[in-house]
Amino acid sequence: MPKLKTFLFFILFFIFLGFYGYNAISQPNKEQIISIIHQIEDMPYYPELSGDSLFWALAMEGLAIVPNLIDLLDDTTETNISVPNFGRFYTIGDISFCILTDIIHDLPIMDIFKSKKDYHIEGDLVYFEFVRYSKENRNYLKTKLHDWFVENKENLIWVKDKRKFRKVSSDWKYPTNQLPTKGYYKLK
Repeated sequence: MPKLKTFLFFILFFIFLGFYGYNAISQPNKEQIISIIHQIEDMPYYPELSGDSLFWALAMEGLAIVPNLIDLLDDTTETNISVPNFGRFYTIGDISFCILTDIIHDLPIMDIFKSKKDYHIEGDLVYFEFVRYSKENRNYLKTKLHDWFVENKENLIWVKDKRKFRKVSSDWKYPTNQLPTKGYYKLK
């Protein structure tokens, strides 16, 4: 099934390329991102970094896609992907947030959430408590990340990441896959 989804993604890629030219793909608009997000079936979970190839295709767009992802943070449309251990389903905004945190590792997340907890330990809990508390919190997150990105985008540098990860969650003994994005951005 993953090979079929990858194949379908490339078919869609070439169809968009034919209709809209390269710029439409290198900087997908909100509607294209939403369409792709709705096709994602599996989210990556650390430390295995498995997950849907469509998720990683969006993450590989890098900084070009960040403004559109930020713009989608307040979208509460549910997808078909359940959130393990927290109940409910991921929303378009939740998946956009996950992609953002894979593109940029220095987002001031805990400052925005006003939490003293360690995001690397309790990040998902802190995130879901914050955004599910109110629509205003989602809007606040969107505004704060937009302002931070505008202020800091010129100071972001690319960091290569050659660590090995599991391709699928059942490969827990033998990490064999490189991070699909091959790196991430962080502040200088």
